[in-house]
Amino acid sequence: MKLLSFIGWFLVSMIAVVLIINLFTPVMFWFDDTGTYHAGNLRYAILLVQVLLFMLTSVYLMATLRGTELKTRKHHIAIGISGFTVALLDVLQVLFPLQPFYSIGCLLGTCIIHTFVVSDMQDDRRIELEEMLRREAQQEKELGSAKKLAYTDSLTGVKSSHAYVEMIKKVDQRIAAGEIREFGVVVFDLNGLKTVNDTKGHDAGDQYIQGACRMICEQFKHSPVFRIGGDEFTAFLEGEDFRNRKILLAAFETQMDENVRQGKPVVASGMAVFRHGHDNSYRRVFERADQRMYDRKGALKAME
Repeated sequence: MKLLSFIGWFLVSMIAVVLIINLFTPVMFWFDDTGTYHAGNLRYAILLVQVLLFMLTSVYLMATLRGTELKTRKHHIAIGISGFTVALLDVLQVLFPLQPFYSIGCLLGTCIIHTFVVSDMQDDRRIELEEMLRREAQQEKELGSAKKLAYTDSLTGVKSSHAYVEMIKKVDQRIAAGEIREFGVVVFDLNGLKTVNDTKGHDAGDQYIQGACRMICEQFKHSPVFRIGGDEFTAFLEGEDFRNRKILLAAFETQMDENVRQGKPVVASGMAVFRHGHDNSYRRVFERADQRMYDRKGALKAME
C-alpha cells in the first residue's frame, strides 16, 4: 500500500511538472497550425503508467479480500471494479486519443466509489454518531438519576443534606454577586424523638420523622424542605412563601400548640430573614433562625 501510494503521488507530481513544461515546450501534446490535436509519446507513457497503477491497485485489493469483513470485502470489490474500469478506459484513450474516454473513466470510477464506498462509510459514521449520542444521553440520564438519588432523603423524600450543602453554596454566590435581596430560613427540630425511639423502637421513630416532615411540607408547600440531620429540617423561603412567611409560621406554631395538648408529634420552629447589607452569608441567617428555634423548643417543652 505504501508503494502504491508513493507511485500515485509521484505520478501526480510528474504530471503537474510536465503540464507546466508543456506550456513552453510541447512534450506531452500540442496543436498544429490547423488546430489539430497531437499527443506525444510522453502522453501515452503517462496513460500507460496510470493503467498499470490502477491495475496493480485493483489486483492488490482483490487479493486481500480473504479474511476481511463482509462490508470491507464490498468496499474492496467496488474500488477494484473502479480501478479496472478506469484502466480499461485509459487503454481506449490510448487507442482513440481524440475521444473523451479518460474523462469518462474518471467519472465512472468516482461514481462507483462514491455509491458503494463513500456513501456506505457515511452511513456507518451516521450510525456511529447516533449510537454515541444515545450513549451520552443514557449516561446523562443515569447521572441525573444518581444525582437525584443523592439529593433526595431516602426516609422522607425531601431534599437531602447533600442538596442542602449545594443550596448554601449557590445562595452564598448569589449574595456575593448581589443577585438576591430577600429570603427567609425556617429551622425545625422534632421534640421527643429519642423518647419514641427508646420506648417504641426505631421503626416508630422513623414514622414519627415522616409524620413531622409531612406537616412541614404541607405548611410550606411552595418552598424546598431539607432534612439536614436526624430530626432536623430546614425550609428555604422565597417568592410566595416568603411574602406569607409570618402567616405560615403562625399557623404552624398554632398547630404545634394543639399537638402538644393532643399528644401528637411536636416540631419546634424558628425563622429569620436575610438582611441586605448586613448579612454576608447564608450562615448568619441560619444561626438566627436556629436560636429562635431553640427558644421555641424550650417553650414547647414547658407546655408539655
